[in-house]
Amino acid sequence: MKHLSIPFSFLQEHSIILSAEEIRFAIGYELIDLRELADIVDTSLIKHPNDESLLELALNLLLDSFYIDTTSNL
Repeated sequence: MKHLSIPFSFLQEHSIILSAEEIRFAIGYELIDLRELADIVDTSLIKHPNDESLLELALNLLLDSFYIDTTSNL
């Protein structure tokens, strides 16, 4: 079976903004390319600037601390 992922360009083109929970789900099921994760989180923060889970994801990306717990309940 071929690996399928949703490119950031598709999300951007269709104005899809993911919540932190959706991002964690997409990471867990490898639905998004991790190389585009920073762009996805950045876009989500524009709509949800006070979302602590998104801020935590952004901070982890900035600090190259790339452990993301996809099992936690937000």
